[in-house]
Amino acid sequence: MALIVEDGSVVAGANSYTSVADADTFMANRGYSDWASASTEDKEYALIKAADFIETTYSQSFKGSRVSADQPLSFPRSDIVLYGFDLAEDAIPESLIEAQTRLALKSLSGEQFIEDEWRTVTRERVDVIETYYATYGNKQTRYVEAERLLAPLLSGVNNGQSANLKLVRT
Repeated sequence: MALIVEDGSVVAGANSYTSVADADTFMANRGYSDWASASTEDKEYALIKAADFIETTYSQSFKGSRVSADQPLSFPRSDIVLYGFDLAEDAIPESLIEAQTRLALKSLSGEQFIEDEWRTVTRERVDVIETYYATYGNKQTRYVEAERLLAPLLSGVNNGQSANLKLVRT
């Protein structure tokens, strides 16, 4: 496994928006000791999981367009106005990097990224008749910091609005 960081130049095989070194600096500046004590390999896995979750959840909702049909990640993108300024086509937004880094910390602490709903199946048997009931619910917790960081990058979401990013502790 290798962490391959997208730097805005459409890096082949990119699977992260940030490096372990940059994530280390971010976490150290905020005193996250759980991150500091993890192995480099565990940090890489956590960063890739966080990037994968962002990609699978939000790739169709990001503002603008990919700059290349061949790019493995959603950024870099063209035609994005962020906070009233045109985002350069080779830029990776700091808010995206921070959201990935914060989600990686959650992943490292044992939270798993899952689908929006869970299903419980109950079986009832009376004599020879058997019936199955499926109930649906929502047991996820929201990770508000990442939601707020990603919101300005999403189509139809104003700055500061929730993007409904959900995580669950297993």
